[in-house]
Amino acid sequence: MALHYILDGYNIIKSTDGLADCKLEEGRKNLVDMIRRERLCGSSRNKVTVIFDGRNDVWGSLRQDAVKTVFTNGGSADDLIRRIVEDEPNAKNLVIVTDDKELASYIGKLNARVMGVNDFLYPSLRRNESARKKGQESSKMISYQSQKKITEELEKIWLKREP
Repeated sequence: MALHYILDGYNIIKSTDGLADCKLEEGRKNLVDMIRRERLCGSSRNKVTVIFDGRNDVWGSLRQDAVKTVFTNGGSADDLIRRIVEDEPNAKNLVIVTDDKELASYIGKLNARVMGVNDFLYPSLRRNESARKKGQESSKMISYQSQKKITEELEKIWLKREP
């Protein structure tokens, strides 16, 4: 059974270290890149839709690949997410990613799954929490922005790229 992840785009960006500090366009791009690179939605059969408040012309052309990006064109992302869940005949296949408590409560009443931002972005934290409960040591996490800087520095060293 394939899942459809629906992400509350700006809610994720604003609550994530390394993304919250970016300009909006850079934050959107970094979020979508992170979803692709880290395969945050599991199986390639799962669908991913990131919903942002705004208009299509805010960001330019939309890529039609594994991560679909939708702009609400005047309405709010929360309202569009609510409508999507209400219209879905099998809401149990939907996973809504948001930290918005009001939206999460509403979505939960419609039998869709709700996942918090940290649970979505940092699945290793869930594994570490389970390990900690079993008495095992957890690893430390670094922000996305730090990961990106480390990768860029290593690429310069190992791939001999110029800044």
